Amino acid sequence: MPSCRRAVVPSAVPRSAFLGGGVITDTGYVTDIDYPDYFHSQMSPLLLSSLCRLAGFDAVRPEPGFTYLELGAGAGMTTAVLAAANPEGRFVGTDFNPRHIAAGTQMIRAAGLTNASFLECGFADLAEGKVALPAFDYVALSGVYSWVDAEQREHVLTILDRHVKPGGVVYINYNAMPGWAVSAPLQRLILEYSEALDGGVLHRLSATREWVDRLVHADGRFFSSHEAALRPRLDSFGQWADGYVAHEFINRGWQALFHTDVARAVAGAGLEFAGSVSPVRPLRRTPEQRKLFEGITDRALREVVADFLDDTQFREDVYVRQPRRLSPRERGEWCDEVGLCLTERRGAMHLHTVSSRLLNPLLDALEQRPMTFTEIAQVPAFSGLSMAAVVAFGERLTAEGWTSPYLRSAQANSAEPAWRLNRVLAERAQTAAPQSAHYALASPVISSGVPLNFIQAQVYLALTGDDPGLGADTVERVLARLHDCDIQVEISGNAVKRSSEVTRAEAVDILHAIRDSRVPVWRRLRVLAGE
Repeated sequence: MPSCRRAVVPSAVPRSAFLGGGVITDTGYVTDIDYPDYFHSQMSPLLLSSLCRLAGFDAVRPEPGFTYLELGAGAGMTTAVLAAANPEGRFVGTDFNPRHIAAGTQMIRAAGLTNASFLECGFADLAEGKVALPAFDYVALSGVYSWVDAEQREHVLTILDRHVKPGGVVYINYNAMPGWAVSAPLQRLILEYSEALDGGVLHRLSATREWVDRLVHADGRFFSSHEAALRPRLDSFGQWADGYVAHEFINRGWQALFHTDVARAVAGAGLEFAGSVSPVRPLRRTPEQRKLFEGITDRALREVVADFLDDTQFREDVYVRQPRRLSPRERGEWCDEVGLCLTERRGAMHLHTVSSRLLNPLLDALEQRPMTFTEIAQVPAFSGLSMAAVVAFGERLTAEGWTSPYLRSAQANSAEPAWRLNRVLAERAQTAAPQSAHYALASPVISSGVPLNFIQAQVYLALTGDDPGLGADTVERVLARLHDCDIQVEISGNAVKRSSEVTRAEAVDILHAIRDSRVPVWRRLRVLAGE
């Protein structure tokens, strides 16, 4: 593994062209605004291995000593959370933005994580072998594959060919066609207009938002003809965090991709498509839609047909390198090891989306402890179901965010690294702008993380600090933050109001509701220090 926490090579960051005061690299990639802090639970090594192995592929397992590479790691939150939740693995995050690398390095140092490192380097440097890296069991890219130009994507393919082990797993999240067919012209318009302006990215972004709003209200035919399809994209452009919007809308290399193009490209690196992180789509098919797949044996073509049926805008593809097929016995052995852990409180679940005949008995069992799929199959309500049906039901719950994969052998892992990082993340989250970051708490039970918002962070810090009773000091801090943030919040009785209007009594109710709903989950996941 790299011996340094932060490696800088002379050609790590491509030379830049200064367009209107904003730094855009010669690859067309924006660098003068940082990408927001996000945790992506879909990139969990356990989730990726479980998806592949349950689908019958002999993919790597997250066994002690496994290696994990995140390409385009941003400020490093996902790499850090996964490293803390998997202390037996070794993690490397790369990015060519030096501010991202500095932030990620500071995070892992503050938490004392010794199994993670960050490297400042571009894809070209890795592809050309200028940075010494080992072979990896897992490689993950979130978003960046469709944000860089064709040359950079070729570098990514070279990296995968050179550094993914046989049986290794690759996760690629990207903007997809045909879901972006209507919005792609909007992205191009935003790019062209913003590049014609003077000033830095934040100034140009603000001016472009105002201009696009005027354009929409000028009753342009393109907008009126596609209003329903464009509305979600216009809302995200106007309201989402600046760092995300800049990367999504004003990268010149940006391109929405068809699944077939991605699958054929990575096939050159010996990678075979194993499945999608979200398995919910087939469950929503009508009988007429299911018939459309009859006679289509090409897996890539089946995925594209599904994308047209679903108007897919973002794909989360998982690939395995040079895999062999697992025997029925081997698949059964994996079901003896892997299963589900409940990661949400029962009252928050929408029971109408799945069979309550199966769900309620399973929740009763999972509230007691995590269970392997073999153990779940022995719950009386599941009697008579095939193991494939049991697994499919569990994958549905995970896709809904109610459960997370659980590996029995990982339960002996130390929780200390997770507790140290969780303190660091909670301290950051309590002061973060609500829409600028998606924080998480690391859990050694699920080898991943669970979401954490800025109010929950206050509760976490109080419970693990000197105010377990959520006293006056904590209430005043939360009330001050709510008044600073002009957002909508839910108070008792499911009423919604502006946070600037929340009273002290309502702030107390909010804190107690979080304590009552999240603390049992946190204890189940061992994210609270000392428990």
